[in-house]
Amino acid sequence: MTNKYTSAVNTALFYCYNITMYTVLTKHVATIEVERSKFIALLLPLLDLEQVKNELEIIKKDYPNARHYVYAAKVGATAKSSDDGEPSGTAGRPLMNLLANHELDNVLLVVVRYFGGIKLGAGRLLRTYVESGQEVIAKSELYAPLVVNVYELETSYADFELIKRNLDYLNAELGGIDYNINVKFELLSFKQISEPLSSLTLGKVNGTVARQEVKYQKANIEVKR
Repeated sequence: MTNKYTSAVNTALFYCYNITMYTVLTKHVATIEVERSKFIALLLPLLDLEQVKNELEIIKKDYPNARHYVYAAKVGATAKSSDDGEPSGTAGRPLMNLLANHELDNVLLVVVRYFGGIKLGAGRLLRTYVESGQEVIAKSELYAPLVVNVYELETSYADFELIKRNLDYLNAELGGIDYNINVKFELLSFKQISEPLSSLTLGKVNGTVARQEVKYQKANIEVKR
């Protein structure tokens, strides 16, 4: 899946590739109403914390004249949040806790509140912001970043066909292929495959990792509201 966020998000996600973290690749929105106040929660991908200001400006144009624009943002080891005028500790910090509890990274979670005229009290207000955040996370498509080793190889046609027949054995898949005098191609694998590659080809092909890429796998998890 490719969009304007993908390549830049890849770099940041290297901070957490060795542990299970999740992210989103597109914006998701959910709305709840409590005592005539409307809470609009948005979860969107984030490249870095400097992007927060611009994203908030866009959200304020999309949802003008709201009383509060509460948010929590996390990118790798860096994070920030804001209560935006709500009682201290009732909004931004609970949203940040949600990101941690759901192992979300490279995301911005914003809750826009249109005040309905009835004060909720600190405890209920906190619970409502948490409910809003839970609602949008539950509706979102979450993805797990996986680091893939890319091997760039050049072989004879015979060795290429041998490798192609044994992709399952190598735990690999083919990338780009260039047919010429020899065959230049890429092998992608989540594992180190230099030794099984050499063994398969009787030492004729010794691959080394040319680069690493981050691929996104849709997370098969159920987020409870």
